Amino acid sequence: MGGKGAVTEVSFGVGSARLLTGKNVSKKVEARLEEQVQMALFRHNILKGIERKLGGSVLAYVESPAGENVELCREDAGAFEELVRGMDKTKKLFIILNTEGGDPDAAEKIVNIFRNEFKGGVEVIVPDYAKSAGTLISIGADKIIMGPAAELGPVDPQIFVSNPKHPEDAMFFSARKELDTLEYIERKLKKDPELLGLYERMLSKMSLELYGECIAGVKYFTALAERLLSEGAMAGKSSGEISKTVKVLIGYTEYSLHSGVISGKTARDKLGMNVEIMRSDDETWNLIMDYYKNATGGMEYSGAGKVIEGTEVSKVLIGDSYLDIVQKRGRRKAEKPEGGHTENSAEVALARARR
Repeated sequence: MGGKGAVTEVSFGVGSARLLTGKNVSKKVEARLEEQVQMALFRHNILKGIERKLGGSVLAYVESPAGENVELCREDAGAFEELVRGMDKTKKLFIILNTEGGDPDAAEKIVNIFRNEFKGGVEVIVPDYAKSAGTLISIGADKIIMGPAAELGPVDPQIFVSNPKHPEDAMFFSARKELDTLEYIERKLKKDPELLGLYERMLSKMSLELYGECIAGVKYFTALAERLLSEGAMAGKSSGEISKTVKVLIGYTEYSLHSGVISGKTARDKLGMNVEIMRSDDETWNLIMDYYKNATGGMEYSGAGKVIEGTEVSKVLIGDSYLDIVQKRGRRKAEKPEGGHTENSAEVALARARR
């Protein structure tokens, strides 16, 4: 992402688009800039409706379900920092968040931005899923708003292991699970030392350096989750309650798989987080889901990887570059730009995306 190249900038009746042309962006994509603008303006209007319902400011981060290599990254923290400039920091901020996860450092930076900037509080809205690093952002908020099918996930650290001789074998694995395996072997050997031959080959594959990384990773994520919860979704709860919840999130107990599902009911009733579960027939929730479906549908139609946006500005990831879309102030209706498109162009694009 963030590929360098020539800048393409096009101005339309109610918005403008600026694209840093990266190596993966085709001329065909550039020719559809106006369509991207119209879809973004359509989403802006839905976000404005959500703001009116919630009585605060709204930002959104949504990854395409069909996207590849679109995980949360440090560039996203920078994008959020740009979006919050000029916003009313006295209002409560609502973040619509949908992500498979990504860089935990980016998640911490994003939480720090919101905590430092917005004095009216921060709430995260999860329309579908906020896994891994997305869960870290969520637990750092004052409240997590979820729907009946929305989910969070474990935050156990994932360690990347490369193989210089066989690069295709490089993979992420759970540090907590690796430590659990070693503890299991240790218990077995204490009972029966003669089993050493059985486990010797397995133990030889794990270096002391990797073992140290696993311990350090679990320690770091435990401290991070405790801090985020104490300042966010479990503020005011005892350290004992928070520690118990963190052990679940890190994978000491139920969640042995990183892909585990933590429902809103579990997060609220079992883990003690400040979670509001909206009903599927709630008018505000339907508006949130309308935005989410338009965002994901538009991305699948256009091939975009993610959108980060507010009510007037959008950052759309296309290939390895961000398309910046800015709504012109003081224009409530779309003027007819060159090419004959009207304000209904957004609705046409969304209709295509839904097919």
